[in-house]
Amino acid sequence: MGIFTDKTVDHFMSLLIAGKHLEAQDMLGKDMRGLAGLLGGVSNDTLNPYYRSGAFTSYTLTLLEKTDNSVRYKVIAVTSDGVAHEDFVDLVRDEGEWKISRFLI
Repeated sequence: MGIFTDKTVDHFMSLLIAGKHLEAQDMLGKDMRGLAGLLGGVSNDTLNPYYRSGAFTSYTLTLLEKTDNSVRYKVIAVTSDGVAHEDFVDLVRDEGEWKISRFLI
């Protein structure tokens, strides 16, 4: 199970670094997508400053919890000025696919 969730969250973070916000938004689960929609979608205007294009340069992931249907990672997001920001990302199995269920926009 771990390898699939690792690939999912890794791909999501890579999309944010590349500024591919619409593709990242497509990886959100139903509830998170609804919240993102209320905020105007995933974009530089709605993301935490450390996840914005040009600022977010690298990350590390630490698996904290996992069940058959959910996973929680601690994320250390590093910005272009070298500052590390701690965050969390949760994934949930949604109709057989891993989706981002919690992410601080």
